[in-house]
Amino acid sequence: LGSHEGMFGGPFINVSDALYYGGDNEIIVEIKAPSYKDPNFTPRNSKRTNTQIVPWCAAGDEESGSQNYIVMGIWRSVRIEFLNKKHLSRPVLTTERLENGNAVLRLEAEISDGEIDELLVDTGLDSGCYGYTRAYDGGNTGEKLPDPLKIRFEMKEKQGGETALLFEEDIYLNDRAKSGINPAYYASQYFEKEFTLENAKLWYPHTLGEPFLYEVTLTLFEGTQQLDALCFDFGVRTVRIMPAAVYKQRHRWGKFQLEVNGRKFFLKGMNSMPNDFLYREEKEKTDWTLETAKNAGIELMRVWNGGGGPESDEFYACCDRLGLLVWQDWFIANTEVPQYPQNILEEQMMLNLYRLRNHPSLAVHCGGNEFNPYAPGNAAAMYVMQRSIEDLDPLRPFIRTTADGGSAHIYRDIEPVWFSKRYKELPFVGESGIHSFPNIWSLKALLPHGEYERLEASLPNLFDRVQMEKFPAFLAHFVEYVPERIPRMIARASTVTDVFNGISLSDFVEASQIASYEFYQLMLFAMRDNYPKTAGVMPWVFKRPWTAVGIQLVDGSGFTIAPYYSVK
Repeated sequence: LGSHEGMFGGPFINVSDALYYGGDNEIIVEIKAPSYKDPNFTPRNSKRTNTQIVPWCAAGDEESGSQNYIVMGIWRSVRIEFLNKKHLSRPVLTTERLENGNAVLRLEAEISDGEIDELLVDTGLDSGCYGYTRAYDGGNTGEKLPDPLKIRFEMKEKQGGETALLFEEDIYLNDRAKSGINPAYYASQYFEKEFTLENAKLWYPHTLGEPFLYEVTLTLFEGTQQLDALCFDFGVRTVRIMPAAVYKQRHRWGKFQLEVNGRKFFLKGMNSMPNDFLYREEKEKTDWTLETAKNAGIELMRVWNGGGGPESDEFYACCDRLGLLVWQDWFIANTEVPQYPQNILEEQMMLNLYRLRNHPSLAVHCGGNEFNPYAPGNAAAMYVMQRSIEDLDPLRPFIRTTADGGSAHIYRDIEPVWFSKRYKELPFVGESGIHSFPNIWSLKALLPHGEYERLEASLPNLFDRVQMEKFPAFLAHFVEYVPERIPRMIARASTVTDVFNGISLSDFVEASQIASYEFYQLMLFAMRDNYPKTAGVMPWVFKRPWTAVGIQLVDGSGFTIAPYYSVK
């Protein structure tokens, strides 16, 4: 049927001519690791020869136990869609502006007609200026087919189902034969319309207001026959990033003051990794994790791409419901990328933009994590990504990478109340935190029984790699194990219990998580109370009696949350 490269989107293949319509069908898929028969492959691309786009932590490196453990396979659903030749594709609805209680919205949807391969993502790498010249050498008359299609747009309130807006409009498609356009350059046709939603109910982050959602249904008709219908949730909101109210100190000094619906606020965020490194996606775990983050006063989840990739539809749908903003890191993390094939990079980028751009929770696009976007080779990849965002999702801000342009990644492990004094002139702290461990139940489930029992009897000397290598499974799950970092990890835990003399693994994990919980609580309160220049409000982190959580950030790259004790 075809071949595909790239784990973050697709493949989409037309199987019309291969199906056996009278009975069962079987599909056979061969999957190859990115290192397959590649003698130059190194997980962190240290030889700068890899063409594969592999998440850093999924590929592994010399600082983690995963090394060459590469996740691969089919981990989302496989389906066949039967469509009319004329059908709707890739709709996008945007909030252009807010005016006197009303919202000016813009709708764009592709109308496929069976004459083009809509599944072929047009990256534009093979056309450029000459493609546009050759496409229209024979003219562009704009002549239309005589019989129109009809599109119906209906917008209902998600809660209650009351119709907020309904209209129908005729669509006259181009008469391709009379258009003069070169058939080699036929493309999708489009429906575009700007309109006003009166008395619009706005989507807000949960600390500023209600994350109000509408349900949008697009229906395509030919005469009285319904050809297609698409449905998606939508939130009316605008997002901008403004210059922060701090003194500019470098040439590259980006905009990091977030503004939603014209309101500035103090932003509290969290870096997140996949719940499961085998990429199992369980709705209950996703919902519970995000609800816990919301209850902690978090307003933005940064999808940290060193650990995975673009998040699932359920992740974004849950953030929509809960009023959590999302900062989406894209594919590049902690590596050099001059060898990345630009056509694959752009195809993956476009497929995800088509999938995610209607979610109101999506607030910021970022090229990736901790790499130099200006270096030769890297800059080409950045251009590919930025071009796709500007073309397909231009109203959302794009940041090349973090740390960069005023966003800093701070791991001094200082007393948390000092953050507000030491870093008050930074526009944005993109990462910060204290080392910790995932909860003990996770470790017990992952470690061999004999090794776990030895760790419970007495934890090895964490400063000594030779000692640690006697516990290979434990070391393999110790992401970014660097001996000199261990004092930073255990210093605060030592205020809870004696972590040096014969401590068990479970006691060490509990001490480190309690220390982490205290660290983050104090850091958030200190920042809130000592940022007089920051506009907006900062709610109490704990709005009601609830169960406190231990939060693990491994160099800012993720979190694991487990219940500990009640606080009021």
